[in-house]
Amino acid sequence: MFALAQTAKLGEEVGELHAEVLGAIRYCRADKVSRYTDETLAGELADVMVCTMLLAQIFDVDVAHAIKSKIDFLDERQF
Repeated sequence: MFALAQTAKLGEEVGELHAEVLGAIRYCRADKVSRYTDETLAGELADVMVCTMLLAQIFDVDVAHAIKSKIDFLDERQF
């Protein structure tokens, strides 16, 4: 059950990160621009990473290995 809750939380955090990115590129209403800063963007990136790492821990995923494998796969596709 915790895995499902954590997945829902990840979705929420990704949505908040999306808003931060839009704010960072000033793609929002002018009256909202001041609420988005480098610090708030960093915080949302951290939230997404923490949720992701908790899911990896729940499912016993070796994140370092998974990232290396993905980078290798992407490198091969580039050429």
